[in-house]
Amino acid sequence: MTQPPEYEEAAVVKFNENPVFPGGKVGLDLSLPLLTAGEHVLARDITLRVTGNGHVVITGRNGCGKTTLLRYMYDNAGRLFATQSVFYMPQNYAEILHAYSTPLDFLASGGDKADVTKARTLLGSLRYAPEEAEHSIDALSGGQKAKLFLCKAVLTEVQVLLLDEPTRNFSPLTAPAIRAALRGFGGVIVSVSHDRAYIAEVCGRTGDAVYVLSGEGLGLDLL
Repeated sequence: MTQPPEYEEAAVVKFNENPVFPGGKVGLDLSLPLLTAGEHVLARDITLRVTGNGHVVITGRNGCGKTTLLRYMYDNAGRLFATQSVFYMPQNYAEILHAYSTPLDFLASGGDKADVTKARTLLGSLRYAPEEAEHSIDALSGGQKAKLFLCKAVLTEVQVLLLDEPTRNFSPLTAPAIRAALRGFGGVIVSVSHDRAYIAEVCGRTGDAVYVLSGEGLGLDLL
């Protein structure tokens, strides 16, 4: 028997919708001669320029380097983005969550009473039971862990979102609400996704773009 899929109830989340960058301001300026994994060349001559509050998605076959490229952007965010307010949601949640014991520890690590209250309120809007806020992160489902990242992004009022397969663990009830919230985000989004609904709704506005990372030593192509 196979493991049944994890389902989450519908959620309510809202990002800041105010534009972060003026229409002509460059939010991301990337020029990368080589994208590598060890000694293996994944892609060459990658250029990516995002202006205003553009939402960009990168797609392509498995193993072509999409996650490696997104991680490169995060590791070099200080020189690539026009802001220091950059948030990263990895495909492997444990990359970041392993350092925290509970959801509240992740969302309000300083223990400030006001921050804890905000975190509890936001977790409630995302259908967390009160006691789950203090459960071990290791015991949470994939959908619950994904919600933690969205909560963190909302609470820290970030200006750039780097999202690796952001909707993959959400149920059919929750996913539309998450897509709507991300569509309204007023900053830059650079994401990796194969989710057609996500691509159409979040990155389908005027000025947004969809790129294919071809792999095999090639760069990004506008779809």
